[in-house]
Amino acid sequence: MRTTTLRDLSPTVLDRPRWVLSTDFLIGLVLAAGLPAAFWTAAIAGVGAVLGYDLGPMVLVTTGGVIAVFLGIFFAAFAQQKT
Repeated sequence: MRTTTLRDLSPTVLDRPRWVLSTDFLIGLVLAAGLPAAFWTAAIAGVGAVLGYDLGPMVLVTTGGVIAVFLGIFFAAFAQQKT
């Protein structure tokens, strides 16, 4: 007769879930972060031109990058799934 040990009663440890980076995720990231960032950067450039401010390319690239990263962080946090 076999006795039951504490090791037999412990739950099995499953492998850690891995993060999968799919093309659907990348397309969603571009649609959710890249397009709004481009739109708002163009809007800022347009408003600046109307008001008489000459915004340099570096200012616009930095602004678009900051917007894209900000939106991308939230998109990645809510859209990434574990498998």
